[in-house]
Amino acid sequence: MGRMGTLALAAGLLGGAVCAQADQTDTGTTAATFLKLGTGARAIAMGEAYAGVLGDATALSYNPAGIAESVSQFDYTHNAWFEGAFSEHVAGLGDLGNWGVVGANINYLSIPSQEVTQRIAATADPDQNYTVLGSFSPYDIYATLGYANAFRNLLDYGVSLKVSEQNVDNSTATAIGIDLGAMYRTSITGLQLGASVQNLGLPSQMENDSFDLPEIARFGASYTPLGKDMTLAAELDAPNDAQTVLALGFEYDLGNVLYPRCGYRFDGNFNPWSAGFGVKIMGAEVDFATVPYGDLGQTYRVTVGYKFGNPTAAQLPATGPAAAAVKAEQALSQTITSRVEIQAVQSVFAPSLGIGTGSVKVDLGPDLQTPAPESWALYIFEQKAVCRVLRGTGTPPEKITWDGAREDGSKVGQGVYPARLALKSADGKPHYSSNYAYFVVYGNLPKLSLKWDPRAISPKKSDEFRIVPAPFQIVGGVPDKNLAWRLEIVGPDGTLFKTFKGAVGDSATLIWDGNGDNGKEYYSNYVYEFRLILTDSLGNTLSEQEHQMRRMVFAQ
Repeated sequence: MGRMGTLALAAGLLGGAVCAQADQTDTGTTAATFLKLGTGARAIAMGEAYAGVLGDATALSYNPAGIAESVSQFDYTHNAWFEGAFSEHVAGLGDLGNWGVVGANINYLSIPSQEVTQRIAATADPDQNYTVLGSFSPYDIYATLGYANAFRNLLDYGVSLKVSEQNVDNSTATAIGIDLGAMYRTSITGLQLGASVQNLGLPSQMENDSFDLPEIARFGASYTPLGKDMTLAAELDAPNDAQTVLALGFEYDLGNVLYPRCGYRFDGNFNPWSAGFGVKIMGAEVDFATVPYGDLGQTYRVTVGYKFGNPTAAQLPATGPAAAAVKAEQALSQTITSRVEIQAVQSVFAPSLGIGTGSVKVDLGPDLQTPAPESWALYIFEQKAVCRVLRGTGTPPEKITWDGAREDGSKVGQGVYPARLALKSADGKPHYSSNYAYFVVYGNLPKLSLKWDPRAISPKKSDEFRIVPAPFQIVGGVPDKNLAWRLEIVGPDGTLFKTFKGAVGDSATLIWDGNGDNGKEYYSNYVYEFRLILTDSLGNTLSEQEHQMRRMVFAQ
């Protein structure tokens, strides 16, 4: 067998794709199939359904946005393949605080020595048809440099640059590609969605052949139910050189120490299922995974890693209320229940402009009201740190208000800030923690304008008694689901007569026929006032555009 044919077999078995034979000259065939090999024992054990999982350093190989919430860490993975092939993977992350997370990895794939043969005859005995000219040891290697960060605490984004090299005897092919990824935390607690596109780049060249990179589009989701110690994951992979793959993964947390895992891939290949487990002790982690490859045998992965920081403590002082809050939050994360509910009742405000405050409504389940809690604390998060703690003794009030200040008194900037309420019971029972509510903070609020033609309301003819519908047009602001507007028309008796509502960003044209809410009829020859009000999505007033107030008279 020729040298390229031998490598094609090895890489095809490992990567699930077929490389070109030495005598093929067609362009467009994918090369560097080792870029498709999974890395990290945790991801492998979960069926590689990892694009929607906020993961460890190996997440860089699936979705660069998956490292955005990670702390500084290092891990090493050994992959024991079949037929003597193996790969080594080293990855590390650096947490830059509010500046994001940087990551890098190197993956090396070694394939056992291959014979170089030459055909010398065409007899019935295949062993007599070839002579051995020598041997070579092919290898593949790639290195990745990535960056990820969070946008408004709801959307993580990431990008990575990847350089790869394939070596076959005396021939080498080098390629450069990029990966793009995003991760979105939905309003459903514990549900996050992820997507990535990998290996975007120019074709690589080996001798006289040109090969496209194995591009993959990944769409994933993961769900960790509140109060549950499990993670469910699903992913849909769409490669450019093979069929679409559906992957499912499962992980269970046993005491924050042992993590059994399993996965299944619907791809029609040898390896439909996978299994493994992880162990965490004092910041160190050891993960193991196994995947069958039919008659070729069983494959194994082992990952050893260590985390150097804590995502909530990295930006906080070692002492003081904020540091104590971090320790309490860590303890709460192990004993979550869903019997405490909080709901934002004033979610949008602009503290730097002195506009509004944020507040949440507290709803305790009946089993937490008797006996009364000993104390409560509302933790408010900025990026990966606790930036403010509001606390008290006894039962928490029905409404807890935040002025937008951090622990040191400075005002937070524009962004989305999750909040979580924790209780400590008076009878010595464990802590209880609520769901997350979200504060939306703006640095500047949009300016709305109101266009109005008074001629459509007050007819010029003194003998005209009919009402001409009044047109209003609301303009200004970009579409924002957190903001809305309200147009209020006040009647001659000073009470609210008519209300119109809409979303910011809509170029809305309103027609008022003169009638009020609830069937109220207009009054002729009276003055009406109206004002345009900016509100949050819950209807709370943020600002009144008083300079846009108008007066109108209906002619009789």
